[in-house]
Amino acid sequence: MADWRSLQGHWDKIVSVGMFEHVGPKDYAGYFRRICAKAADEGLFCCTPSAANAPNAPPTPGPSATIFPNGKLPLALEIARAAEGRFVVEDWHNFGIDYDRTLMSWWQRFRTRPAAQLRALWRAFFRMWKFYLLSSAGFFRSHQGQLADRAGAARAFDANTVRFA
Repeated sequence: MADWRSLQGHWDKIVSVGMFEHVGPKDYAGYFRRICAKAADEGLFCCTPSAANAPNAPPTPGPSATIFPNGKLPLALEIARAAEGRFVVEDWHNFGIDYDRTLMSWWQRFRTRPAAQLRALWRAFFRMWKFYLLSSAGFFRSHQGQLADRAGAARAFDANTVRFA
């Protein structure tokens, strides 16, 4: 695991799971520029962010400020624009409806922890985590969001292009 800004060397495979939404719009192009520079010739890159389907999807105040400060759910178009000229999209799958089940499973496991463990948590944190998990599950269940895999192979065409499978 490494911060994308300090990634060293060249890599045959680079995977980013649930992180891109925390980069922030002002750094989208820099993120893809850095990943492209660190991908080995014919290397693979897979990016799996949560994303929004509509522009200006309103952030949830609690989790946005506390659990994921400075995070923003990118639009598919924002991801494509930032990757343009650096990656060729080879594959794009949306698993959002399945992520609803994942979030609900996390909630069930979290809420069934032994009472002593739950008491040790801050009440505010417990309420916020519950709100985050359940509102996120609803977000994906209603098809307002997507959890997508985008992947590709490096330097498919020239030294400045990486295939994004």
